[in-house]
Amino acid sequence: MISLSAGLSVLCAFGSSNLRTIGRHGSVQQDFVSLIQSYDPGASYLMLEGYDQGFYLEGGEIPACRYFSAINSETEEMKQERLHCIEEKQIRYLISMDHELDLPEYDLIAQETREYDGAERIYRLYERKNLQ
Repeated sequence: MISLSAGLSVLCAFGSSNLRTIGRHGSVQQDFVSLIQSYDPGASYLMLEGYDQGFYLEGGEIPACRYFSAINSETEEMKQERLHCIEEKQIRYLISMDHELDLPEYDLIAQETREYDGAERIYRLYERKNLQ
């Protein structure tokens, strides 16, 4: 049973489009993290809308916000915590997937369309305007 479980886990990992793209040149994760680090190597970022998909792993980032990614069972408390992190100016960059953010204190600085789970997804990178 253990061997079967291990084998299925390996197959699932190799079948994951997310794991296959992490670390590859030209992935949206690498593109956005490289852009962020070129501006400020220590800058914090947050996946505000969408699943993490390896952005934190790609950048070696430890998220500055307790609820650092949307999940299937998201609660109002989780949303409010992320918004609080943003309002307190703890987060310089925001990343979204398939959502245009309407936050006046952030500017869209990059956008890429990539395939994820068999569908075209639009990834957006935003930077906080006032850095003081």
